[in-house]
Amino acid sequence: MTAAAAAVVGRPRRWVHRALSLAAGLVILALGGLLVATATGYRPLVVRSGSMAPAIETGDVVMSRLVGPASIEAGDVVTFRDPSREGVLITHRVLEAKRERGHFSFVTKGDANTGLERWSVSSDGTVGRVALRVPRVGYLLTYLGLPLVRVVLIAAGGLILTVLALRRIWTG
Repeated sequence: MTAAAAAVVGRPRRWVHRALSLAAGLVILALGGLLVATATGYRPLVVRSGSMAPAIETGDVVMSRLVGPASIEAGDVVTFRDPSREGVLITHRVLEAKRERGHFSFVTKGDANTGLERWSVSSDGTVGRVALRVPRVGYLLTYLGLPLVRVVLIAAGGLILTVLALRRIWTG
């Protein structure tokens, strides 16, 4: 095979190698950022409804940081436990915040909603204040969380590592 022919054959391999390297780098960068954010007190949450549209859309990821209730003011977007449904988190805008005998009471509302939520937290409790919004990433995170997708990704990763190891063994 001539040098020119070998160069032409090698181009697709280099392109695939660069694309895989870029994808792996982006995944590592995203995971590293998520670990740093989590270690510094931020919590990523996938938005599952349009109650805060257009400020926060369905499928966005919001990064909330736990803060004391005394630091929450009207206009802040906060994440809190739904007072009417156990275990459900809501991210809505604070309309009113009051301190009352050892606890704080809040009135919140989704920007796209008509109803209000009234809830309270003790003065030594915490509330998640939204610090960052990442558009549309929640759709990808939800998809990657599906069991079948996880199995396929793990199998594909194992297959790629096996092919690379065998290639290294066979080519010397």
